[in-house]
Amino acid sequence: MKVGTILRETLRTWLGAFLLAFLLPVGLLSTPCLGQEAEREAHDVPGAYSLTAGMSLEQVQEIAGELQQLNPFTYVADSLPGSHGELETFAMVITPEEGLCRLQATSAVIVDGGDGTVVREKFDRLFEVLWGTHGKHQVVSTLLADSAYQAPHEWMTALLEKEQVLMTLWTLDDGSKLSGGLESIVLSARALKPTEGFLNIDYTFSNWPGCQGRLESAPPVADG
Repeated sequence: MKVGTILRETLRTWLGAFLLAFLLPVGLLSTPCLGQEAEREAHDVPGAYSLTAGMSLEQVQEIAGELQQLNPFTYVADSLPGSHGELETFAMVITPEEGLCRLQATSAVIVDGGDGTVVREKFDRLFEVLWGTHGKHQVVSTLLADSAYQAPHEWMTALLEKEQVLMTLWTLDDGSKLSGGLESIVLSARALKPTEGFLNIDYTFSNWPGCQGRLESAPPVADG
């Protein structure tokens, strides 16, 4: 397994927290979709793919199998039990003190004509799965009013330039059904080029703050 462009892009968010830092100041977070819960009842699945906060490296390996180590605290699996077929890489932060504290699942590269149709179709498939498991959520699908990329065929370009946002959030504060020490889940669409994108699911556990300092001091991710 090699560390590709998608994984590098995904790992950057662990230190930057771009999505929430971008959305909160400009007021783009929508209200929770509470009215839809009568149509769908979430069913309990512990943690993320049966992985829970604080699991040791050995415990994670019992579930995930062999992991590739990228730096002292970052590991990657090719698959996890029960994961959606769109997902192909699972990056985890596991420290000796805190155990498992963050997991990001990413899809393969999605080729799109530029208008976002293919990316959005695949996003919707993952959204349906997560909604059925975790229930109440917030949806954000918006283009900045002053974006230079207003035409429909520029949707992917706007996403690449971080002027288009497509994401859904599940949090304890909003009444989402999260267990196993999960505090939030963020499903987002990302762009690599105007015609290429990918999907990312970011699972943050309650012990993440204790891991951040160790991650910041770790060596950079290297090709392997």
